[in-house]
Amino acid sequence: MKKHRILSTLFICFSLITFFLAGFIGFLALTHTKGYSVQSNSMAPEFGAGSVVFVRSVQAEDLREGNIVTVQSTNGSMVFTHRIARIDREKSLVYTKGDNNPSEDPMPADMSLVVGRVWFSLPLLGTVSAVMQSRMFPVTLALIAMMLVATRFILTMVKKHRKGGGKDAA
Repeated sequence: MKKHRILSTLFICFSLITFFLAGFIGFLALTHTKGYSVQSNSMAPEFGAGSVVFVRSVQAEDLREGNIVTVQSTNGSMVFTHRIARIDREKSLVYTKGDNNPSEDPMPADMSLVVGRVWFSLPLLGTVSAVMQSRMFPVTLALIAMMLVATRFILTMVKKHRKGGGKDAA
């Protein structure tokens, strides 16, 4: 009976986590928000490696010094998230700097390369994300889910059999 209660609790927790994650993903989609994993501590203490920043698009005219923005590289191969140190509106350039870096980034970015402004961040979620992106994670998650469902089914059948509800009950 105790095992059944523990497994039922685990099943409920797993279901709630799944429901919460689906809701969070839906919220991000509805608000047109995209998450980016932070790879370095260049923005510490604001956020560090392993965090995820959530970014919403922003119009160039709404950019201000001090905004934390995610910028795409000119060839589109990577993004980085830094604070705007200064803006040259005539040349349509933003000069960025990581809070933990001693100087501005070596190259300014064209305003058209600004993906968006950071809306919020969640520490350590990037680490979880990296684990979830591993090849074995979906298989492991599916196996755990199947084991929980199978265990619950078996315990329910055992409970019914003990109460005399099984087919072979005399």
